[in-house]
Amino acid sequence: MLEIVFSESAAGALSFAMLGGGSSGGTTSVILSHRDGRKPTKAELREAQKEIKARDRCAWAQAVPLGGSREDILTFPLSLSAGEIDEAGIGAKREAALSRLMGIYPSIQAETTQAMLKTARKSLSAFSERAKDGEPIRIWTSDNPDDACGTYWLMEQMRLCSLADVDITLVRPPRFSEDENGKVYPCRGWGEVEPHRWGGLAATGTQCTYGRDCANCGG
Repeated sequence: MLEIVFSESAAGALSFAMLGGGSSGGTTSVILSHRDGRKPTKAELREAQKEIKARDRCAWAQAVPLGGSREDILTFPLSLSAGEIDEAGIGAKREAALSRLMGIYPSIQAETTQAMLKTARKSLSAFSERAKDGEPIRIWTSDNPDDACGTYWLMEQMRLCSLADVDITLVRPPRFSEDENGKVYPCRGWGEVEPHRWGGLAATGTQCTYGRDCANCGG
């Protein structure tokens, strides 16, 4: 199954979700402070790290396995909520829009723009080849403008490629999430969803067939 995301942060979280958490070999960072301004001791930091690791192990132990491979993740980090998105493929219009957005970082503007375009073009090429062979697609979309516009953009690319009868699953994140302290906060996109939750949320997706049920996906 092709896994479609519209940001690098979502791609990273999805990749981690496929690993099942414990295989990443990563480190745990902790920010700890006292209300009275005291600097936390090394012992307190170590204890906080232990608590976080224990909580993560518990979360992963209860997580629904997602499965899949990193090669199945196709990322389109094109900031598609900005500029025109009616272009066939990823051409001059998208490059110009990204360049303008990256203009606030002049020292890395060109390098970052080209890196984003390279990632997206590679993903679009793989998408065209594998979707034509009838491989099902799962789109991790949301109300986040880049995700929403990205979904419409992808549907247009499918139309331009004359794809039909492609099985699509649309998965949306929960509107709200709750942290370990019981605080509820709005979830603005997949980059904010903990990796251990992706497997369970995958089962909530809406299925449709492009070309027959397009009202579900905006195609």
